Amino acid sequence: MDGYGFGDESGCLFKLVGLNPSANTEALYQFAQTQGVRWTEDLDCHAGNLARLELLFTDWLDNIDCLYITLCLDVFPAAYAPGVSAPAGLGVEPSVVFNLLRYLSVEMARQQKKIVLVDVAEMNPTKDIDQRTAKLAARYVHQMMVVDSGRSKP
Repeated sequence: MDGYGFGDESGCLFKLVGLNPSANTEALYQFAQTQGVRWTEDLDCHAGNLARLELLFTDWLDNIDCLYITLCLDVFPAAYAPGVSAPAGLGVEPSVVFNLLRYLSVEMARQQKKIVLVDVAEMNPTKDIDQRTAKLAARYVHQMMVVDSGRSKP
């Protein structure tokens, strides 16, 4: 994986939110540490901790010029997102994720910085039940389009 340039030296900062420690290997953690990747585990991503998460993002956003957001749908609990290759036993509640996304959009606008790209990862329609996962993905796309365009107030 050399050459991906995630850490501070490459000018590309990488942050993971909702990381499941039981779904990642020690080698991945070591690689992330050597690359300067910052992460927050899923157990720390809950509504009672939202203000702290926002503060962590504010400090992190101060060091970037623009933002690229990927929403990996397997961050959500399996009850909300069954249509992924590795459903989460615990995961992060959708309301926490969507509140953080709204915060990111508003904070980036406040700092006069751009969100240059948003995308969705980990969707597997053949495993989806009642289009639950697809609806979460659609909500994400809608929210990022509406909030980022300034048509929605925080």
